[in-house]
Amino acid sequence: GWASPEGREFVAVAQEDGTAFAEVTEAGKLVYLGRLPQYTTAEISLWREIKGYKSYIVIGSEAEHHGVQIFDLSKLADVDPENPVVFSNEDDLDGFWNEGLPIGRSHNVVTNEERSYGVATGFQPRNATLRAGLVFFDLTDPTNPTTLGGTGEDGYVHDAQCIVYHGPDTKYEGRDICYGYNEDSLTM
Repeated sequence: GWASPEGREFVAVAQEDGTAFAEVTEAGKLVYLGRLPQYTTAEISLWREIKGYKSYIVIGSEAEHHGVQIFDLSKLADVDPENPVVFSNEDDLDGFWNEGLPIGRSHNVVTNEERSYGVATGFQPRNATLRAGLVFFDLTDPTNPTTLGGTGEDGYVHDAQCIVYHGPDTKYEGRDICYGYNEDSLTM
């Protein structure tokens, strides 16, 4: 989700054929504002993963040809709840990234706001160049994401978490660390 500068809170809810949007009221109720259908060329999938990045959300899916949708939640501030909006991939999607995904699907997406990048994991096929490991994409300009590279040394990565280290060991201060949660191991 995202909180506007005025303190309004918005959330994205994964659906099998897209993403729904709601505002969270002060009373804790959800007010439906609209939805973004899954990417045009994708089939329905029960798995959709959403991560926040500044005012944007980054949406991945296990549906083939879905890619990664990038949508700016600040658009919701102007939506009248009496007239919910069905946003379109052609006119309302802020960014789209697919070049690092061999068949356009991922199990998970991760964002690192501090370093302005995203990561797709669990993409298929497992025998492609990166073996379904990690593929990184630049979010410096969310409207124009580009592939940064990746790694498949440890094979399939199901989920991941990427952070910048700010801990007690000064030797690692400021270093970028990604945890790859694989089927049978943890890779850093």
